[in-house]
Amino acid sequence: MMNIEIRNAVFTSDGRIDCEINHPSFGWVPFTADQNDVEEHGRIIFEAASAIPPAPAPDTASNPEPVPEAISFAQLLIGLVSEQWITETAGEEWLQGILPSAVLVTINLLPREQQFAAKARAARPSEIRRDDPLVGMMAAAQGKTVEEVDDFFRTYASV
Repeated sequence: MMNIEIRNAVFTSDGRIDCEINHPSFGWVPFTADQNDVEEHGRIIFEAASAIPPAPAPDTASNPEPVPEAISFAQLLIGLVSEQWITETAGEEWLQGILPSAVLVTINLLPREQQFAAKARAARPSEIRRDDPLVGMMAAAQGKTVEEVDDFFRTYASV
């Protein structure tokens, strides 16, 4: 008989069991066990998984809503001023096309050939994409974590 470690077993709507098995070479890997599997090891895993208590339901509090891919320029400025990541004066100036010094300092860290495009995107953005490298650089320069930036996008995407 095989000695298989199994965890997080959950019955699917079609009677199979989604679980994780501890593979000798790859560690913990996802596996869907089926009592009618053509492979013997699949039937053995199904039988073993059936005998263990089911995994708890996922905690939705630890799985927050998805991060929006982008927010508008207005949403960005409202959020930055509301969270006091920039002053209201800096926000007003940005509305007039004057980039805050923190943005300029970050852009100046880029290779010279990328600086103009970054200034153009920052000065008059139609949208701010979460995956834009400049967003990550600005956040890091301000000491913000990835989670804080994700929460920022979630919060201000709806204003």
